[in-house]
Parts: sequence; C-alpha cells; structure tokens
Amino acid sequence: MVMIPNYEFKMKLPIHEVNLLETKKIDSKTNDNLIQKILTYPDVMKHQTNVKANMTDWRMHMKDDDFGKLASTVETIAMNMRYGSTHVDGDTHTVKNKGQSPRLMTEECWGASYSKGEFTQEHNHWPALWSWCYYLQVPKGSSPLVFTEAGIAFEPKVGDLVVFSGQAQHSVPPCECEEKRVMMAGNIVSISPTLLINLASDPNY
Repeated sequence: MVMIPNYEFKMKLPIHEVNLLETKKIDSKTNDNLIQKILTYPDVMKHQTNVKANMTDWRMHMKDDDFGKLASTVETIAMNMRYGSTHVDGDTHTVKNKGQSPRLMTEECWGASYSKGEFTQEHNHWPALWSWCYYLQVPKGSSPLVFTEAGIAFEPKVGDLVVFSGQAQHSVPPCECEEKRVMMAGNIVSISPTLLINLASDPNY
C-alpha cells in the first residue's frame, strides 16, 4: 500500500443547526422511542472507537425504522444545505440558481449515551461529505459539541440537529451530567446515479 501524505489546509466549512422538534420534522414520540432504544442497546463498540461512551452498531438506520426515519430527514436537510451557502469564488447557491443537486445516502448512523466522565476524542469523518449529531436527551452538566479549529462550542438542547462537513475536526469534553446524555450521529456520502439504479435492482449490490 502506498502511503499518501497529508497536508494542513485552512478553509471555511459550513455548519447548520436546526431544532427538529420545534420545526416539527420529528415528533416527540419518535424522540422518546429513540432514547429508550439507545439506552437499552448493548455497548457494542466497548469504548474502542473515538466515542468513549456506550455506543450502538454503526448502521442502525438499516435495522430500525425510527433510526431510518431520522436519517432520511437529515439527508433532506443536508441536500438543501448547499442552497444559500457561499463558495470561495463568491457564488451564492440559491433555489433559483441551484444547479444539479448531489445524490446523498446515509452510510453510517449510530446512537450513543454518555455517563459522567465520558467523552469523545477529537476526530473527523472524512471521506464522508456530511456528518451530523442529533440530541435526544440533554441533562444538566452535558458537554458541548466542540469544533476546536473554528473556536466553536455548540451547547445543544433536546431536538437540536447539527450538520457539518465530514472534514471538520470535532470532540466532546468529559460530561459532568448525573443522567445520561443521549444522542445520535451519522455520516452522509455522495453517490452516483448508477449506484442508485444498481441498488434498486439488487439490494445486495
């Protein structure tokens, strides 16, 4: 295997925050169901990933309808994020001048519950196009979602969704909460129309 060198770039990356409960993109029953499913799910990853907290399987959206429903909702939001964003050349993409939208697909989607002292190491999700975090239960003492390079710390509340570039370094400091901090996360990739056609004809493609 040829080792490819990495170089450090300074660039602007978009971050979008929206509350799915307040905007009625998800209902409170689904939110509560997801909390219970994550809290009762075994700690499959055993703290061996960057997430040093209880964590489900990587592809829960393929196993559970509620996970799948939320993942589909986030895909739609991510699809529209390019409209209104400004590229480095100053071209602002709007609905009027939107061009061709990329086709997106959730590659991974998981749940995690944090107890006091648990955290997530700084990391990114490249080569994913978009990554996201959704907050189901946020008790007092919950840690923020931190983007150190940008100097940003999101203090989430229940129902908040944060969608960001898969290249963005992020972390979660150790929690101080007595109750569980419960959230979901996922990675979205861009796919070719040919792949969609093949998947439609053969799900095992």
